[in-house]
Amino acid sequence: MKSTIVTIVSFFTVFNFAFAQDDLCGNLKKILDAGNTQFTGLRGEAASKTISGVARPFFVSSAHIGKDKGYVNDSQEYPAYTEIIATSTVKGDVPEAKLVQEFESYKEKIKACFASAIEWKLADKDRTNDLYLEDTNFRKLVGYEAKKGPKVKFELYMYNNRVEGHWCIELNVEGIGK
Repeated sequence: MKSTIVTIVSFFTVFNFAFAQDDLCGNLKKILDAGNTQFTGLRGEAASKTISGVARPFFVSSAHIGKDKGYVNDSQEYPAYTEIIATSTVKGDVPEAKLVQEFESYKEKIKACFASAIEWKLADKDRTNDLYLEDTNFRKLVGYEAKKGPKVKFELYMYNNRVEGHWCIELNVEGIGK
């Protein structure tokens, strides 16, 4: 009985992760499109997250690209979507090789989603081409709409989260506020 339950749980865990990977472009498009309307179409149940020791209101998102859920903030002026895609247990100034590989994999998959999209501009950033990342091992992929006026912007980045005490890969999307 125990092995059956473990097998079923393992199946659903693998299935959910595979689904998120297979539909990465569709879910990313859903998230980015929702940025034009303050992510109102993605807002699920109300929740809160503790950020720097302060509980802040969020909504659980109905779309995500990784194996965990994403969150939409409660700000009309600065709407944003945040998702921790992966974390490492390694502490210190250098990220774990496995996390670097996962970041590169997500980065390439996201770039493939935009291969024929002329309405978006993408840029790789690291210590070689970004002054703010100069003395770090942080990396990021930045994307923004190539249009005049307010734009939706996203960043996929790998950084050492000093508050959490480990390295992580995070997707942030800045929506258009009022």
